[in-house]
Amino acid sequence: MAFTIKIFENDRYLFSLLKARLETLFPDAYIVDSIGAEGPSECTDFSEFTKIVYDPRSIDMSDFHDAIPIYDSNGVIDCRRIAGQLGLSPVLRNNSVSSANTGRSFALIPYVYMEDREAMIGRMITDRFFTSDYTLRLDFMGKMRVPGPETTGINPGGMTRLLEHAAGKDFKPEDIFTFCNMDKTGFMTPGATSGEDDIFDAGLSVIRRITDASLSLTKNPSPSTSVLAVFEGFKTGELIDLVSPFGEVTVLLPSRDGQENLGAQRLISGIERNLASGRLNISYAEDLSSFGDDDYEQAL
Repeated sequence: MAFTIKIFENDRYLFSLLKARLETLFPDAYIVDSIGAEGPSECTDFSEFTKIVYDPRSIDMSDFHDAIPIYDSNGVIDCRRIAGQLGLSPVLRNNSVSSANTGRSFALIPYVYMEDREAMIGRMITDRFFTSDYTLRLDFMGKMRVPGPETTGINPGGMTRLLEHAAGKDFKPEDIFTFCNMDKTGFMTPGATSGEDDIFDAGLSVIRRITDASLSLTKNPSPSTSVLAVFEGFKTGELIDLVSPFGEVTVLLPSRDGQENLGAQRLISGIERNLASGRLNISYAEDLSSFGDDDYEQAL
């Protein structure tokens, strides 16, 4: 069944993200840019009906009672909500790998500059991450260490709202998506906190509730979800406890000399002893420029 979804959004980047997600959910739909289009679209001639999605911040659709606002009452873009309000049956991406398998979980502990950390994550952004229907990135660190909107398109504050909600008794794993938007690399992420130390002020129990909830999402085959959690600024014992349930843990050091540090040795040996059933990798920033996609890591 062919149908049309018209998007009224002035922000070109936001339009591209929304279009990409709706194309995934509704592969049979024509997604039309109603702001940037130069002329009428011929696809409506082949459509059985048309739906409208719009940005209520800048566009008035009061004359169209069935038009669906992009943002919810909390100012969050939730494509699952939009899909539900469209009154259609969303179809997940036709991907035999993601349909048949559950998601994967990765924990990254970097002791390097931000650019080296992001280069490492860039090497991890391959089909092994994005074979899932959703890929979460959760940054557990101070606000200044999280990539900002100039590189991700994600404004800070989502992680603080997630922390506050996770502290409540009604928190459910799927609630995580309510506080996430898709960044420029394809991750669903809440981005940074509002305050510099909100992550640490929230306490380990709240952070563990979020990580446990995200890991439970990886067990669902449909929709499948993979998780990347990045931890910075925690004590050794805290890190060992937080990453132990993950399927794969990578410690990113500046160089091989860093592995000889007693603190690094305690962390590595502690993770090895406490990993439930996962795999530990040690990687080095000095090797990032020469490593290929398949050999960036040294497994222990």
